[in-house]
Amino acid sequence: MSDYDDEGGPGEPEEGGEAACWLHRLCPECDAVQDEARPARCWRCGAILGGEADAPDLR
Repeated sequence: MSDYDDEGGPGEPEEGGEAACWLHRLCPECDAVQDEARPARCWRCGAILGGEADAPDLR
């Protein structure tokens, strides 16, 4: 899709896709991206997930 409308002028910007931050879905041990928002264990390495230690510190 083009950034220009049918008359050659600037068109409406396309809407964005998914959220930029997937950090909450990364395994802290192996960095695998989890399919579910809060699984109990990592599908790749088996690390236990979901505790406060897994949450990123955004302060």
